[in-house]
Amino acid sequence: MERAFSQITTPKSDDEGDVVGPQQIAIDGKTLRVSQDANGRAEHVLSAFCSAFEQSVGHVSSRGKGMEIPDALRLLAKIDLTGKVITGDAVFCQKTITSEIVAKGGDDVLPVKRNQRALLEEIETAFREPVFPPSEAHEPADLDQGRINQRSIALLPIEALSEQMRAAWPTVRMIAWLTRRRDHARAGRVIKVEKETNFLITSLNAPTPEAILRFNGRH
Repeated sequence: MERAFSQITTPKSDDEGDVVGPQQIAIDGKTLRVSQDANGRAEHVLSAFCSAFEQSVGHVSSRGKGMEIPDALRLLAKIDLTGKVITGDAVFCQKTITSEIVAKGGDDVLPVKRNQRALLEEIETAFREPVFPPSEAHEPADLDQGRINQRSIALLPIEALSEQMRAAWPTVRMIAWLTRRRDHARAGRVIKVEKETNFLITSLNAPTPEAILRFNGRH
């Protein structure tokens, strides 16, 4: 199974023969509503989805909330991760998971939230008081049904974090600050502005800000 998957996910090339880039695999947990039994219990499934081929490349039956981490490790063990970039929700931002991905030859792009409070607070401080100039990218504004959407990102190297945090997360190479802005317009006027901030980690070595935006947007 792993050998077959590796063969069909060789990075594609463009018209000039240049490699487009690594394939992305998104891991995500779902509850199968139609599987509910008489007591209301439903089956949970953890899936790995390859966006380039628009198909699932692996899945395991999940034991639900509280068991996502060991179930994710079981799923990753079934897939050839060589040269792949794994994305997921913040629940999968775990040292055991990032270490497994890198050990199997892959990389990750994962959001950091309150489940990793110490890491999150250091990243917030690193961007609030940067000791290095961050590299940045801004997507063109996108108009969607009266809403103007735009994403911006800034990257810093792992050296922006403390030595203790770098030792605790040895696979992390870069940290990112992602900002989403949504302007709601009516009759040519902006009537409401929404902003959302997210922080990310990645094991990719010196990725461009544009690359991290793409991986995050495709998840």
